[in-house]
Amino acid sequence: MFAKHNIMYGWRFSQGHYSSFELAMPEFDDFGQCEIVPAWQCEIQDVVGFSSSKSDLQQFTDLDQFAQARTPNWIEEITEENLLRNLAHSEIRIGNELHADTTTDHFCRYRWDGRTFLMNDGGSHHFAAARYIADKLNRKVYLNGKLKIYSINPSSVEALRERFDILVIDDSAEEQNQFHQAMKAFSATYLWRKLPPPHENSRAIFLPKNETRSRTVAANLKTAGTYDLAALLQAIVEQQT
Repeated sequence: MFAKHNIMYGWRFSQGHYSSFELAMPEFDDFGQCEIVPAWQCEIQDVVGFSSSKSDLQQFTDLDQFAQARTPNWIEEITEENLLRNLAHSEIRIGNELHADTTTDHFCRYRWDGRTFLMNDGGSHHFAAARYIADKLNRKVYLNGKLKIYSINPSSVEALRERFDILVIDDSAEEQNQFHQAMKAFSATYLWRKLPPPHENSRAIFLPKNETRSRTVAANLKTAGTYDLAALLQAIVEQQT
C-alpha cells in the first residue's frame, strides 16, 4: 500500500454528487532524494546558515549580521585566542581542528541551491562568532562531518506535470471555502496538499489535465496570476547540479 504522504485528497462530481475522494500518487514515492557523503570537508565560511537557534534566524540576512546582533561581546576581540575560545564551545559538535566530528550534527546542501547549511542541535551563536572572527583574521578553519545532499526527482516532476496543472492558493479557511464553492458550482475536479514550511500558510491545488473543466479552471487561474508551482518545480530540477 502507499504511504500516507502518497495519498492526495480532493473533490469531484461523481454519480450526481460533488464528493470527496482519495487518490494514491506513485509520483511522490521518490519525489525527494537524498545522497549521503559520510566524510566531507569544507571551510567555515562555506556555511551560510543553521537549522536551529535560540534566536529567530529569519531576522538576519547572513551569519555575519547574526553574529554582530546576537554576540557582540564575543566578537570584540579579533584574535586567534578568541577564535579558538568560541570554536571550543561544547555545543559546536561538527568536526573541526579542536575536536572530532560527533556525528550528531551534519552538513546539508540542496542541488538547486548549492549553499551549505549546518544542521545543528546547538552552538549557533558561538559558531557564528568563530566564523566572524576567522573571516576578519583571514584565517582558514576547516570543518568535517557527514553531508546530506537533497534533490527533487526530475522523473517525478515530469510525471506530475503530465497529469496536472499545479497552482498555489492561500490556506486560510475563507480562501479555501470560496475556492471549494466555486469548484463545486462548476463541477470541476481538484486535489490538494499543504505546502511545507516556510509556506505552510499555502496549499497546492492539483487540477487534472485530462478533465476539461479542471483545465478551464487552471487557465483562468493562471491568467489571474495564481502562482504556478509546476513551473517552479520544473525550473528547480533544471538548475540542479
